[in-house]
Amino acid sequence: MITVYGIRGGHVARLRAALIMKGLEFEHVNVEMSKRSAEFLSKSLAETIPFMEDGDFIVGESIAATQYLEEKYPETYKMMGVDLKEKVMVHNVIWAVDRITQYLSPFYVERFSMSEGMKASGKAHRAIVYDDKQKIDLQAEVDYRLGKLEVVKEGKYFTSQFSAADASVLGLLGTLMWHGLKVSSFWQSWREELMQDEKIGKMFAPEDEKGVREI
Repeated sequence: MITVYGIRGGHVARLRAALIMKGLEFEHVNVEMSKRSAEFLSKSLAETIPFMEDGDFIVGESIAATQYLEEKYPETYKMMGVDLKEKVMVHNVIWAVDRITQYLSPFYVERFSMSEGMKASGKAHRAIVYDDKQKIDLQAEVDYRLGKLEVVKEGKYFTSQFSAADASVLGLLGTLMWHGLKVSSFWQSWREELMQDEKIGKMFAPEDEKGVREI
């Protein structure tokens, strides 16, 4: 049984999307990040979620895990593109998405009141919260970068079929809206259209879904 550590979040969702589209059975383990248990620290080299366990293999980071699934289960649905051109597009879109995602850490720090705790634990370098001007500037940056993605998406999907590129953008849009950032009507409509698909809609774990255990 494949195990995904972590249940919610944009990066968890894009790994779930790969597993669901590929028809692979999996289960979740909930990770209490504030505890950082010994088991978690021993399994996650980067100490982040999600990471995936498949037999003797533990793969950190959602796209690395997706690429592992492409190689381990080659006869399943292709999430990273069906040919070289598509694979390049998928990777380019994922990199563009992750460029935006890297700007969002201060929102988590603010939302969960983590700043003082980080400073006390010797992680002051991560205890960053945006002021109002920075939030306005970030919104402009998000609009600009989503605009670039809009230009390269020529059809319903970024490639000939739903891929890790689409899953990554869907995950990003959900995260942006969760943080109160604005998303254009173009992306809202696209998101609503794709989420009507039964399989794609399942990439986001429902609020009442629990892991088989917690670490």
